This record gives sequence, C-alpha cells and structure tokens, in this order.
Amino acid sequence: PITAPLEDDWVYPYRRQYEEEYCAAVEQFCSALIAHGQSAQAVRIANTALHVAPLREEPFIASIRAYAASGNASMALRQFETLEQMLD
Repeated sequence: PITAPLEDDWVYPYRRQYEEEYCAAVEQFCSALIAHGQSAQAVRIANTALHVAPLREEPFIASIRAYAASGNASMALRQFETLEQMLD
C-alpha cells in the first residue's frame, strides 16, 4: 500500500485517500491508453498498480480491460477470477 512504511494512526486516512486517487487515475489512464491502441502499456501499468494496491478493485478492472483489449482473453478471465475470489 501507498505509505506502507508509516504505521501511525494519522497516516491511515491519508493512505486511503491517496490509494483511491491513485487507483482512479490508473483506471482512467489505462482506459485512455486502450482507446489509443496501447493496450500493452495499459496491461503493464494496471499490473504495476495491482502491486501497489492489491486490495482495490480499480487496478483489477483496468487489468481485465487491458488484457481483453490486447486480445488476451485467458489473462482477462484469470484476473476476473482473482478479483471475484477477493470480493467473496
């Protein structure tokens, strides 16, 4: 998570806010990349975001869309299934 080394109580609201803003930006940026035919870049960015914020839906959604746009349906399905398990 963003600001992971900091564990003081005052950090948590900021961490959540920054993660929300980061994930929203990643999702929007990946959508723009896909729209411009750069799905491979979108896959890379979405998967990087999954490492930064592994418990957020937005990077998974961006990754699923990017894999689908790149023609990699099996990876899109794998990401969907991972997200589905996380949400259960």
